[in-house]
Amino acid sequence: MSNGPYSVAESSASNGRKVGYIDYANSYVEFKVSVPSSGYYVIAARTGNGTSRGYWATHKLSVNGGTESNFHVANAGWNNWGTSTAKVWLNAGNNKIRFRKGDHYAEIDCLDVFLVQ
Repeated sequence: MSNGPYSVAESSASNGRKVGYIDYANSYVEFKVSVPSSGYYVIAARTGNGTSRGYWATHKLSVNGGTESNFHVANAGWNNWGTSTAKVWLNAGNNKIRFRKGDHYAEIDCLDVFLVQ
């Protein structure tokens, strides 16, 4: 986590914690993910968005420092968790998945990665 985000206690989050305060243009959360083989994977993040006026939020998603794409988070209110997904290419071994602040505000609870068959 860099420039603002930190782990926050939240009883409805997995393991009782979530990542919040991804508030600035250069704020980001980065996950290290290891996969057995190169290929397309689906990233499924448990997310929350309580931005005022019901706006969708985005994070800027990048893999291994590559080009960013919008990662959309529907608005259901804070701590009303949903799942946001993206299909990405991961290399065999270690990968870095980064979520940088996009439009409006969204939090991340956890992340799952599934091989596309």
